[in-house]
Amino acid sequence: MTTAILLDDPTAAIDKLKELQPGWDSYGAETIGPSERENAKGFVTRVLRTLGPDYLHMKVGPTADGGVALIWRGRDALKVEAFFSPAGNRYLVFSRKGLVDRGPLTGTEFLKQYLAP
Repeated sequence: MTTAILLDDPTAAIDKLKELQPGWDSYGAETIGPSERENAKGFVTRVLRTLGPDYLHMKVGPTADGGVALIWRGRDALKVEAFFSPAGNRYLVFSRKGLVDRGPLTGTEFLKQYLAP
C-alpha cells in the first residue's frame, strides 16, 4: 500500500478511493471496487455500533488488488489491519517482531482484543 488517507470520517475516506485511476501505484494496481468499498464502509459502521467512536481512529488506504485497507496503531507498537479485497475480507495483526495474528474478517472482536484502551 502506497497511499493512505486520514479523514475525520472514515466512510468519506473510503468513498474518496473511487477516484483512483487504474495503475494508481504506477505498477498496474486495480481501481478500487464498489463492493470492496461498501464492505469496508459496512465494517466501519459495525465498529461504531459495537465498539464505539474510540475505535474509528484509523487510516484508510487502497490495496493494489482493488481493495480497501483499514489500519489502526495500538499500544506496544501493534499494527492492526483489516482488508476488504476481491479475494475476501481478512485481518492481520503485527508487532515489532512480526505477525501476531490473522484470520477471516467475521466480526469486530479482534479490534477489541488488540486495541482496547
